[in-house]
Amino acid sequence: MDITLFEQELNSIHYNGMLERQSSNTVTEMAESVEKELTLYENFIPNFFYENGNEQSIRNMYRTLRDGEFTESTVDMVDLYESKRIYTEYHDGMSKFVREIISLKNDITQESADDTYRENLNKAKNADDGFVHQLFGGEYNKKTSAVMTEAVKNIEFLIDFIPEIDSLKKESVDIAGSSSSKDELVSESVGLLYDSICNYCFGSIKTTMETYKSIHDILDGNVKKEVVTEKKFKIW
Repeated sequence: MDITLFEQELNSIHYNGMLERQSSNTVTEMAESVEKELTLYENFIPNFFYENGNEQSIRNMYRTLRDGEFTESTVDMVDLYESKRIYTEYHDGMSKFVREIISLKNDITQESADDTYRENLNKAKNADDGFVHQLFGGEYNKKTSAVMTEAVKNIEFLIDFIPEIDSLKKESVDIAGSSSSKDELVSESVGLLYDSICNYCFGSIKTTMETYKSIHDILDGNVKKEVVTEKKFKIW
């Protein structure tokens, strides 16, 4: 099972999305870029599971784990459910911050508080990319050793991830629609939120693929010739 082409496709989706947002002139254009990138991720996930023989490969993997036809080994993996928990809390705070800026700039009667928001935005800009990256094997969510029958939860995470991507996509479109200002502070804060969302989705999918490949590679070299009758794993 070679996932190189899938990795290249995934990297291309993310890279092109970043370039499009960098060249966008309005919040609406940035939102269109995010919507496009996240839609491509939504399409990518089922394609990854079903194209190039991956469907049969995944079925074989689960059958092997379920029937105990392997020597139990450990896999170094990132807990994607923990990544989600941490990022959700972080994202909710960022989203609230961005909406406050939009509300401030939409209300022409509101006294400006640019200095305070600018300071907080600059702090967030300096921290966000590193923060999201650190959720996938870094300081905030380090890799841990897990038996393969536990590590497969990362693959199941990706199956359930599509609705979350759709929710983030709808939020991105909604934020663009709520802004009537062309203010630079609005554009920068919205752009930061959009990049953060796309970085998180990209990192989650990429990490799932890495876990899948690690499990597959171990099983590929450790399948026993004799079937162990004791059931070690059940799915569904």
